[in-house]
Amino acid sequence: MADFDPAKEAINLSKHGVSLAHWVDLDIKVTFVDDRYDYGEIRYRAYGFIDGVVYCRSSPAEMDRCGQSAFDARTQRR
Repeated sequence: MADFDPAKEAINLSKHGVSLAHWVDLDIKVTFVDDRYDYGEIRYRAYGFIDGVVYCRSSPAEMDRCGQSAFDARTQRR
């Protein structure tokens, strides 16, 4: 299990109901550059499943390479 900033972990759990540590379980189906806003860096969005639930992972390029990420959306698979 990876170590995460406790404050970021608490925010993510509160907002999305999933621990940042579960990124390793994400079965990614599609990844693309997130250019919706000028983030000042290249960011990626990846969509996939964990236990039949769809998740979206958002991460800057340098974090993506080292395997750290955050989930920023969750919906039930229909």
